[in-house]
Amino acid sequence: MLSSQMPTATQDKRPRFEGFARPSRLVLGPYADVFAGAQSVLVLGCGRGRFMDSLVLRDVPCLGFEPDPFLRRVAEAKGYRVQPSGPEGLRAFPSTFDGIFLGRSGDGIRGEGLARLLLLVAFALQPGGTFLLRRPRSTLEPEGPGQLRAWAEAAGLESVQVAAVQGDPQDFFLHARRGTKALPPLPPEDEASLLDFQLCSEAAPIEAPLRNLYDLERFESQRFSQGGEDGVLQALFDRIGVTNRYLVEIGCGDGAQCNGAALIQDGWRGLMVDGLVPPSQTSLPIHQEWVSAETIVPLLEKYGVPERFDLLSIDIDGNDYWVWKAIPHRPRVVVIEYNGNLPPNPPLTIPYDPNFQWRGGDHYGASLGALARLGREKGYRLVYCTQAGVNAFFVDARLLPPGEQLEVEELYRPANYYYRGLRSSHDPEGVWQPV
Repeated sequence: MLSSQMPTATQDKRPRFEGFARPSRLVLGPYADVFAGAQSVLVLGCGRGRFMDSLVLRDVPCLGFEPDPFLRRVAEAKGYRVQPSGPEGLRAFPSTFDGIFLGRSGDGIRGEGLARLLLLVAFALQPGGTFLLRRPRSTLEPEGPGQLRAWAEAAGLESVQVAAVQGDPQDFFLHARRGTKALPPLPPEDEASLLDFQLCSEAAPIEAPLRNLYDLERFESQRFSQGGEDGVLQALFDRIGVTNRYLVEIGCGDGAQCNGAALIQDGWRGLMVDGLVPPSQTSLPIHQEWVSAETIVPLLEKYGVPERFDLLSIDIDGNDYWVWKAIPHRPRVVVIEYNGNLPPNPPLTIPYDPNFQWRGGDHYGASLGALARLGREKGYRLVYCTQAGVNAFFVDARLLPPGEQLEVEELYRPANYYYRGLRSSHDPEGVWQPV
């Protein structure tokens, strides 16, 4: 059986790069939800461990199979247990797992290969265990969903559901459970081994629509952002629309990891500022400016920032709360760093010091509760916190439909830096101010 002592790492941290990267989309959250409460989930063709990241966020112990040595090393570097196996490795795990997942890495398994795969899956599942498969509907041709359902039932799986993913008629999923009846014999091992050569763990995950305002985890993806902010911003603007495609980013660093670069690449314009000297070779509108509560409004006026624009991003490792409070402008979306080392409440921030500089510990910024309170005062609603426990997303409440509103505690995520469960070291000299 699998150990319940699983790592707390989540998704991989991509390296720095020069130039623009191709966008990626991680649509994983809804599928990981299926396994909530499971004690031993196997991810076939786990690749770099992205689906395992989502399982760990749900406290689900997991193991990966990955025949590609490079991808396997990446997942292992994040702390995951990964075996150099393909589907034939299931033979070594009779009635072991209460969940097995196969995503787009299995797109190449067709026809009788699917029938053999389902036999192996049923063999490795505990009675009552769950199997979840997702892939494009085009891969069902020519058999159709009826044939896939018949293969699953013949393998000993019950309660088989084959259906289109909600809002995405080009894709489908298969969800089934292992029954309690005796299983049919496994296929000869030499046939099952052929499945290994049909796995492709670099296959792109499927797209899926936004189910509701708070269903944003599935959209986390990275082009230039520190974590998944790029994808979340795209999903939000797809939902609420844009006006002048203008952004202001305060604390953009050198542009290698920031929230505005992808949008600038996509044709937006705006102002990006940081205390660092901007790189000489960049197409980003970065200006070297020291930002404080006293200087922010004159700075916005200096660069001609309109009163209303689409995105404000603040990440200055210190006076984030005080700078946002001082800004009278009305962006549609605000992304602001919160201190995930603090609980969401009580609402706390560092005392205001215009010359504050972060010393590297946990004394910086403000708690999520403090920013949420400030956001409400300004007419914004908190809608999301990143999986890394770094950035909070606020939307102008006038742009949102009435209905469900989640509490701060429900949206809060603790610090999970580099997606490895890391936190800042404690600063015993840090003083906090209630707000």
